[in-house]
Amino acid sequence: MPVAPRTPSPDADPGRSPAPDPQADARVRLRGAGLRATGARVAVLRCIESAGRPLSHAEVMAVLDDDTLDRATIYRNLSDLTEAGLLQRLDLGDHVWRFEPAPAAQPHHEGQHPHFVCTDCGAVQCLDDVEVSLRGPSVPRSVAQASVRVQLTGQCDDCGDATAP
Repeated sequence: MPVAPRTPSPDADPGRSPAPDPQADARVRLRGAGLRATGARVAVLRCIESAGRPLSHAEVMAVLDDDTLDRATIYRNLSDLTEAGLLQRLDLGDHVWRFEPAPAAQPHHEGQHPHFVCTDCGAVQCLDDVEVSLRGPSVPRSVAQASVRVQLTGQCDDCGDATAP
């Protein structure tokens, strides 16, 4: 019995490529960095990339909330991803390491960018759309020639609203 040719669904657009698969993309980037693409690594990498802000080890654990991933596995994967250049580790002065996509690994994190840290609740926010320029005779020459981290501190909107009269 001959098989009838398959007709495309009415919703299919033959000129359109399939939707990107974030899991597959993460696996490709892990392998490209010389790492095995384990389920735990894919989960940790996707968690950090989708957060939109730097996350601590404890925050990654809370977001993943997966009984199959213990503290040590998540920590080991954060370290491996940092060593491979897919993540960067930040110390924002509170002795808590936070992780965010490395600038080269994430197009929306173009180079170094400032961070805002709430002095009340400790929330951290990337300020990707903020440009900082240091000028003047008292700025050391080395600052103009090197990458410099800028961190702003103060009250976040939530904490500021809570203390407003």
